Amino acid sequence: MKGENNQVLEEAQVTMQSKFSRVRTRLQQWPSSSISKSNYYLSPRSLFKDGKLSTARSTTYGQNTFYTGLDTTASSGVPVISAILESMIDIPVWNFIGSISRINGIYFESGKLDKAMNIRGRVTYDARVSLGKSSGQINAYLY
Repeated sequence: MKGENNQVLEEAQVTMQSKFSRVRTRLQQWPSSSISKSNYYLSPRSLFKDGKLSTARSTTYGQNTFYTGLDTTASSGVPVISAILESMIDIPVWNFIGSISRINGIYFESGKLDKAMNIRGRVTYDARVSLGKSSGQINAYLY
């Protein structure tokens, strides 16, 4: 096909397809000039209030403690079933936030956004964590 005009060069340089969707996004370059970076900040929960996720940095100092040993429902409760549903049957994993144990886990929830948000690229999470034992593991899920 060398020298043939097959119109490949006129197509978008990057295409992305969201999981569980047939919709494909086409971008002429990566990173795209139409994509902007967003930062969200976590504010600590209290005895009676859940943690919050917002676009403004929290001015409240707090320390959240939770204990390990038992699983929460944050992955769907049964990790093997989650993996099968998501990868083989194409059924998204979802969770009822109120079912996450406040003793064994923590969640942060934002208010309703003004407009729909499409997440493209890489999501990162920065945290300061102190462990009560010599080793541990933190899992963060983005729903």
